[in-house]
Amino acid sequence: MATKQSLLYIFLLVAALTQVHCQEDDSYANDVKVSCTGGTMTIRVHTKEPFEGVIHAINRTEPGCSRLGDGGLRTKFEIDLTRPEGSEGSCGVKYDPKIQETRVAIYVRKHPSIELYDDKLYIVRCGKAGFQNTRQETSFITLKVTDGLRKLDAVLEGSEQKLQVQVLNPDPEYGILVKNCFAFDNEDSPPVQLVDDSGCRTDKIISEFTYDDANFKAEATVYKMFRMAYSNRTYFQCDVEICKDACVRPECELTRQPAP
Repeated sequence: MATKQSLLYIFLLVAALTQVHCQEDDSYANDVKVSCTGGTMTIRVHTKEPFEGVIHAINRTEPGCSRLGDGGLRTKFEIDLTRPEGSEGSCGVKYDPKIQETRVAIYVRKHPSIELYDDKLYIVRCGKAGFQNTRQETSFITLKVTDGLRKLDAVLEGSEQKLQVQVLNPDPEYGILVKNCFAFDNEDSPPVQLVDDSGCRTDKIISEFTYDDANFKAEATVYKMFRMAYSNRTYFQCDVEICKDACVRPECELTRQPAP
């Protein structure tokens, strides 16, 4: 009997293009992630305790620019990026065409109506993942799923594919280290961590990243493409650390263990 395979749609992000900066001491450590796709900025705030406060832009009374917590540990706040800058519902979003970056300030408040001392202000940004190299030019980071040859936007569930990071307009003075890779959807599925903060895989569903320094690439094999719980659309996101000279590569616990 033939096995039914589902088509999965793939969206790629590099976390160098999705940056979050807290303006205050973030001692109670909210985990804030941001992605920009299809005219929408999606901000996810993960808290250690049930969140019943509010997330809002500079003007909390502006329509579409706030989200109340529902007592869960994950709160999603979406901003419509198609609204003109300065118009109602644009939530104070600023776009810098010179560096192709979108940014906005958001507040994460523990109480829905009272301002508290330990409320947090975050500056979140989406843009091209790039850094200034020694030639005073911009090197860009790309993340893609491939079959070994071609970039793919849709794959079959259960198929083996490659997750590839590459530096465009590279500078030999810099190296890279891929870390903090996650898969997630735009629904309420819990994110799946694939690579940890040290650059080691966290699950045998993916290989360790191998590095082709001569071609400024890093690649890992996803042995079986998987579906998120509530969607057939999967987003992959990785941080890419930029190092002067070469990055120190980690010794990983799962490296010598066989693939599934």
